[in-house]
Amino acid sequence: MRRMVGWSWVSLVLGLAACGGRYDVGSGPDGSGGSDAGSGGTELGSGGTAAANGGSTVGSGGSAVGSGGTQPGSGGSATAVGGTGAGGSASGAGGSAAAACVYPELPPEGFAEPAVVWRRISRFLYGEEREPLTALPEDTTLEWIAAQVDAVVRQGQEAGEPPAGLVRFVHRWGFSNLEGTEARARQWTLDNMAAPISGFFSVTATNQPTQSLLIEPSFLQSYTRISSRGALIANQFLCAGLSPIAEDGLLPAQPGETSRQTLQRTTSPAVCSGCHSVIDPFGFGLSHYDAAGEYRDDENGLPIDATGSSILGEFDGVVEMSLLLANSEDVRYCLAGQLLDFAAQEARGLELGPKHLPIETGYIVCESGEHSDSFLRMIQAVVMVPSFSMAGPDM
Repeated sequence: MRRMVGWSWVSLVLGLAACGGRYDVGSGPDGSGGSDAGSGGTELGSGGTAAANGGSTVGSGGSAVGSGGTQPGSGGSATAVGGTGAGGSASGAGGSAAAACVYPELPPEGFAEPAVVWRRISRFLYGEEREPLTALPEDTTLEWIAAQVDAVVRQGQEAGEPPAGLVRFVHRWGFSNLEGTEARARQWTLDNMAAPISGFFSVTATNQPTQSLLIEPSFLQSYTRISSRGALIANQFLCAGLSPIAEDGLLPAQPGETSRQTLQRTTSPAVCSGCHSVIDPFGFGLSHYDAAGEYRDDENGLPIDATGSSILGEFDGVVEMSLLLANSEDVRYCLAGQLLDFAAQEARGLELGPKHLPIETGYIVCESGEHSDSFLRMIQAVVMVPSFSMAGPDM
């Protein structure tokens, strides 16, 4: 099981504290002064420590449920949620091993009625209220909640049409709401909504741009500078929360100089290096891709240097960098927080922002890890936590 503690944020926080640079830290498309990057993200350092360790790895081939099936007692202490998987489903996760994630304490009011929970699921995943797919039970249980999400995803897979609400989330998270990328977000949702989260990032061949969000042509063509690419990765996938800064301070390029060398000359003063030491390594990892998103081996007659030393580790090129992101628990906490914020807003009209409980985020990440890094299981866990499923008014 994945460890449940530890954001790699010590170096990031120290860097941001010193951040006073003036060039190219904007997280929006180049020249725009920033867009949605990082919206809905978690607060730095909010990675939960509450998810309990233990339990064995969940076997493949079972159902996506495996969440116990009973309503945890209200007003009591945190409840360990387990259960066994049975029968294949859209996620292909489950198996006979019991999960060992600590369910957040449910308020005394308990779960909302099944009709209310279904309405919230429908608003979140479909983007509108729809009739239930099956008859509603008398009581809301974790098993029933997870099964509804599984059914919606399976329905989308069979129809070749992912649920519209989930597409909107992937468009915001993975594409920073870039105009004209809606169709790509739809395809990414369809291909990955029941796949491992790592599939959004892993690059195995540098000449296949549709295999990873990191080398999507729309991203590379909209974010053409090293720092703007790095800032988007830091904001969207690591929830750095960087504010846009005007891109008007780049020194003129010298003859026979790469864009990396020009940037490093510009940002060498301490007033700049605090932020850029965090942001730029991720942009360096994409240096083989020019402003048109085309792969290249050299720039201005000089070989490309795509090495970087990031808060996640050192790498040489996009393949190694993508593996750091694909395997990062920090990335999963960031994704879980954004997904929970989006779901609560869509389903209940609640603005959780960074105030959502770390124990809920920890539980969501834990559940996904216990189910073979399943994005579907992360979606299910978001719907299962009290912020989404508890009794109470919707806005």
